Amino acid sequence: MRVLKADTTVKVVVGPVVAVGDGFTPVTTLSLSTADEAELMKHDASAVTDISSNTFAAITSMDGYYNLTLTAAQLDTEGNASSRHQRRFAVLARTRDVHGCKCQRV
Repeated sequence: MRVLKADTTVKVVVGPVVAVGDGFTPVTTLSLSTADEAELMKHDASAVTDISSNTFAAITSMDGYYNLTLTAAQLDTEGNASSRHQRRFAVLARTRDVHGCKCQRV
């Protein structure tokens, strides 16, 4: 789990994203806007936060890995959070756990 400073925009690495058919072929064309699920579950929340319009960019020379930008508004809650990205029948679901804290240095 990566510790992030709360109320700060940050990029987190998501991956590897692989094809559901064989479980190992990297997916290089994933987009949050076309994903079936692109959401952030914040600590102690009863509903998810939609992240389908966030910046989600493939990392050059790292097939299947992406930079996901989480905004300060999305990281406004201290505690654990999980992001989930899935395209049913195309890629295996990826979950990234982070922890937001009000700390001086991260």
